Amino acid sequence: SYTATVLGKFYKADLALLQLDDTQTLFKNVIKIANKDTTLTLGEDTVVVGYPFGLGINVTFGNFMTFITIDQWKPGTEFIRATPDIGPGNSGGALLRKTPDGYELIGVTTAVIPGWPFTGLFTPYTDVNEYLKTALPEVLQESSEPSVVSPVGK
Repeated sequence: SYTATVLGKFYKADLALLQLDDTQTLFKNVIKIANKDTTLTLGEDTVVVGYPFGLGINVTFGNFMTFITIDQWKPGTEFIRATPDIGPGNSGGALLRKTPDGYELIGVTTAVIPGWPFTGLFTPYTDVNEYLKTALPEVLQESSEPSVVSPVGK
């Protein structure tokens, strides 16, 4: 476990921005965030990294399905629906896709509907970028290039 400082909260997208206080972490690299012009393809391979049920780091594989709008929690909220296995404790974990340069973040794990397979819901990269433009403008690059954010802070 790590200690962190909450730098901000974005309730619309169910996101929080944390700065890790620890200097020795698993996170030695930065991750690119898909830019606003990114196009995802039905069936595209995806990877989820998380800590389901508090059992330690877990990596699961699946496919991008679609963008979906759900009014249940907040009216008009858009999510990515993808098929990697997720469970309680995965929330806040990365939904990634492979690119020629490595991996990029396309979503953040938000919810699963228990008992319904393939119902993983992820906050899309568009909302992540929207929030980071306000919360950490100094580390975002406003261009067609993907945004880059260090998971260990500045």
